[in-house]
Amino acid sequence: MSHKTTTSAGALLQRRNVWVASLKANLPQFTDSTASPLQNSRRTTVFGQGERRLLDDAVGTSLLLLPSGWKEQATRRLARTLHGVVEPPLLRQTDYFLCSLIHPTYVQAATIQCEGEAKQRKLQQQLRRTVCMPLELTMAGSKSLRLMHEVNGFASAGSKTTASARLTTGASSSFQLDAPWPELKMADTRAFLASFRESELESLVLYDKKVFSPTPSAPSAEKCAVTPSEVSLAAFTALCGSIELVCGWASLVHYLDRVAREHGRIRT
Repeated sequence: MSHKTTTSAGALLQRRNVWVASLKANLPQFTDSTASPLQNSRRTTVFGQGERRLLDDAVGTSLLLLPSGWKEQATRRLARTLHGVVEPPLLRQTDYFLCSLIHPTYVQAATIQCEGEAKQRKLQQQLRRTVCMPLELTMAGSKSLRLMHEVNGFASAGSKTTASARLTTGASSSFQLDAPWPELKMADTRAFLASFRESELESLVLYDKKVFSPTPSAPSAEKCAVTPSEVSLAAFTALCGSIELVCGWASLVHYLDRVAREHGRIRT
């Protein structure tokens, strides 16, 4: 990689650090404005390796119903999938990793216990903000995947052309980091899905199957067994966000590098 390409990639990483700092600074204000009755806002905005147990609080107070044995089974599979990336004690210390496997559509009348339509709607909104792929996980995951896309673009460009040629043509591989979803190439998507499905986490993602009904043309096996790609990618993105916020950027890079090695080079 050329010196200027390295410098550009370094600038991207610096922009990422600024963005993460901004997320950490502004998230408490966001959670204050949407305060959940489950816990005070200070416990909803734990970053790093601090304790976060909002899922336990919701289940313990019988507000949210989970399938029998789901938490234990999901924790075991997460430990196996993230071996060497996330220390096992962290999987029990923070509920972020489990929350990444709960799609917002899972929270519905059949999975919560609350009397009164108005109270039920309010509880649904609160649970979706705090325990169902929380916003900070999706934001951190999508931003980090986009950054990997961009940094790798610089690396690829550096191996094919000189820095002077790039300056002459004015070409740039930069993307807007504020996009709501990383515009990943199909090859990337396939690798992410393959990794997620091979880890057997996909079958543990909780979501409303009625919302994601298979198309009439879908194979019968797919209709019965496969979680919709949209749901799996959302869970994968939230899982990446969990790794980023709990363990840091280096751990996420290590995880994605492993995905790339096992499922083909990811052209992020």
